[in-house]
Amino acid sequence: MHSIDVSHHRAAELGPASPASLWRNRNFMRMWAAQAVSLIGSSVTLVSLPIIAAAYLGATPQQMGLLAAAGTAPGLLLRLPTAGWADARPNRIPVMVACNVVSGLLVASIPLLWSFGVLRFASLLVIALAMSAVSTVGGVFAAPVLPEIVAGDQLVDANGKFGTTRSIAEVSGRSLAGVLIHVVSAPLAVLIDAASFLVAAVLTQAVRVPPARRASAEGSATLRGLAAGVASLLGSSSLRAGVGAAAYLSFANGLVSALLVLYMVETLALSEALVGPILGVGAVGGILGSLLVNTVHRRLGPGSTLTFAAAVLTLAFAGLPFGRPGPLGILVCFTYELLGSFGAMLLVITVFSEVPRRVPPSTIARSMAVMSLIPEGSSMLGALAGGALGAALGIRSALGASFAFVLLADAALALLLLSSRRRRAARDGGSP
Repeated sequence: MHSIDVSHHRAAELGPASPASLWRNRNFMRMWAAQAVSLIGSSVTLVSLPIIAAAYLGATPQQMGLLAAAGTAPGLLLRLPTAGWADARPNRIPVMVACNVVSGLLVASIPLLWSFGVLRFASLLVIALAMSAVSTVGGVFAAPVLPEIVAGDQLVDANGKFGTTRSIAEVSGRSLAGVLIHVVSAPLAVLIDAASFLVAAVLTQAVRVPPARRASAEGSATLRGLAAGVASLLGSSSLRAGVGAAAYLSFANGLVSALLVLYMVETLALSEALVGPILGVGAVGGILGSLLVNTVHRRLGPGSTLTFAAAVLTLAFAGLPFGRPGPLGILVCFTYELLGSFGAMLLVITVFSEVPRRVPPSTIARSMAVMSLIPEGSSMLGALAGGALGAALGIRSALGASFAFVLLADAALALLLLSSRRRRAARDGGSP
């Protein structure tokens, strides 16, 4: 399943007067193309790096764990401080271009060191950490650019297209990685990623942000400025509901993710050959969610879309405690991955699309950074809790606890949305 990256401004005040269709928005198309090319290349590297470490460098299990952590730790540490820096800059495109170029050079250094016979695990780990750090900076700087080139009422559609690209890239990039690793070896396969970053740099350089749309805030990188970004996000009752839902559901998802493979292999006695295809179904759910989110959002509105997404996620979790070896076990795991990824994509895109519409333009990067950190931290805590509960209660009971937690999350979300609607109705009723 996918992990769950104040003043109230109207959509017209946030976005430029862009064409009726995003297909005619050249700046969006350039940014979208840059993301697509880069994601496919990065998917190749994501598969190749652990293979290089294990097969070419003889990495130990502990070293493999360090390599995996290198992909997430810099993001957790750098995202919020970088967001303060991003909010302080009126023109963020040059930093995004620089990040693509530096990322390309870092990836290209892997086959270069390997060809000279000097690639070691320590150097691979340093490169992985640097790549993750640079990727974090580039992603944070990109967050406030999207609402500068896309109208507010098109943000859901734009984020849906980005989500579709991300899910497709996960599938196509991994398939491409398999072919390249077979044909040219893992160290050379990552050259496709280096080339993709350079192409992305050229496409990003061509993105033009109207000067009138550029928003910056002095002092945003200070502790007070970072606190203001948090307050900006939580100052909206509707965003508080979305943040709460993302946090609760990410915790439950982390709990399950820590135990799912063990549950499939040991409790349900599924063959190892079935584990990969079942987990891969999540990409299909994510693609469907990103394709349909704009339609669902238009018909239901953001609040009801969140409620619908939470209901889908509840169904995803509901069957896990009742799985048994055989077809029922396959069905509950299949349902968890498919519905879970679908519901998570609806929820994530809806919340992230609402942030630029609900916070001041000068705090978008900080607010988006906080919005990314909360589910990531919740998922990590959920994984730790899942391991502890699995050891103390057994895997099936721990999965039952995750379902109970999801039900509590649904109740909390319903109360938050109901309270928000009542306050809005009272405010509208009391206005002249």
